[in-house]
Amino acid sequence: MESSQDHGFLDQIRLTRSKEWWCLDGAWDDIMRIATEREVQKFKLSSGRQLSKYSTHLVGLIGEIVVAKESGMKFDDRLLLGGDDGHDFSSGGKTVNVKTSCYHNDPHLKVMKREKLPCDFYILVAADVPTRRARLVGHATLADVTSSTVRSYGYGIVYSLTSDKLTPGLPPCMNRIR
Repeated sequence: MESSQDHGFLDQIRLTRSKEWWCLDGAWDDIMRIATEREVQKFKLSSGRQLSKYSTHLVGLIGEIVVAKESGMKFDDRLLLGGDDGHDFSSGGKTVNVKTSCYHNDPHLKVMKREKLPCDFYILVAADVPTRRARLVGHATLADVTSSTVRSYGYGIVYSLTSDKLTPGLPPCMNRIR
């Protein structure tokens, strides 16, 4: 996906000493600005629904930024009224969708069962919004997702994978830079 601008603020995001968490402090103002722009644009659309106490667009943006940092790829910051075409990244002819969980101690990859445009890979990122940090949990293939447990968390039927069911790191179609 193409970005509409240079993301120099991503240089302010650093790995913590544990080399597991990305510290978002240095880029927080830019992250909030982009998330707010998305929130305002999509206020009355279904993609703006709140599933946690944090802005859906903030949480999703954090996940996309972590994947961008892990892979060295650019994320798409364009404001798309109709949403993206069902994926956040494209690499090696494969499509990738990023899902972000605020339950950073026990994150689950959740994919709505009714999703129309399935991706080749789904990546889970855990975000600890109050401490402004996030980490890559792992990924699953479309086949992993569609053969997983089906659950309801109160907002619709989803495929659900716990973190121990995910493959660590990025999908093989994406380069890992660290």
